[in-house]
Amino acid sequence: MLQLVEFWDWHPELIDSVDWYFMPVANPDGYEYSHSTDRLWRKTRSGAKADQRWGKRKCYGVDPNRNWDFHWGEGSTSSSDPCTDDYTGPWAFSEPETKAMADFILTRKDQIKIYLTLHSYSQMWLVPWGYKNEKPKDYYNMYVLAEKGVEALQAVRGTDYLLGTAAELLYTSSGMVSNGSVILLASLDVQVTYELLRLIHDNYTVEINTKKYTAFEPNSRKSNCSYKGIAIL
Repeated sequence: MLQLVEFWDWHPELIDSVDWYFMPVANPDGYEYSHSTDRLWRKTRSGAKADQRWGKRKCYGVDPNRNWDFHWGEGSTSSSDPCTDDYTGPWAFSEPETKAMADFILTRKDQIKIYLTLHSYSQMWLVPWGYKNEKPKDYYNMYVLAEKGVEALQAVRGTDYLLGTAAELLYTSSGMVSNGSVILLASLDVQVTYELLRLIHDNYTVEINTKKYTAFEPNSRKSNCSYKGIAIL
């Protein structure tokens, strides 16, 4: 974004021939809650009632990275319990945040070619699929493009990112952005999830809300990790 805004005259080909859409915060309520109450909060802030043996409890939020309408609610890495971090929601796109994103993309599906989402943290570049171990037919094209990003980061920062599908580098999961939901939703050419740097130092910890957590790259904290920011062109 810095290059596009501050040094746009250095990259006329990226300004004159490409439209860019940025969504800096796609989960504003969760983002605010992560600063005021729970530093590692990742869900939205919608309310849901969860049945328990001894009555009912009130839990808040849906994991937006389990709420997309693509193999929604499948597998063991998504939960139907509203009190878990990976709660899928009562139905796909139940959250206004994910629904708004999907609607925005669908209205521009004829012009959007690439979807890039930032996520913290794992130090990876992920391409589809995520819901199964097989790879899509255009996997190689996406891999080559993502590889250029990995190499560029390494040249500038000396970082080493893993590159592959979410299924092979992490686990299979459903309803996620990184599992290819946007590609099938809007018939896009390329979808890439950029997992930000995982650690500053292996033995470095910071104290947040009186609890100790492994430190993250500045501005890549785990809070709202499903949607740190989105760039589409």
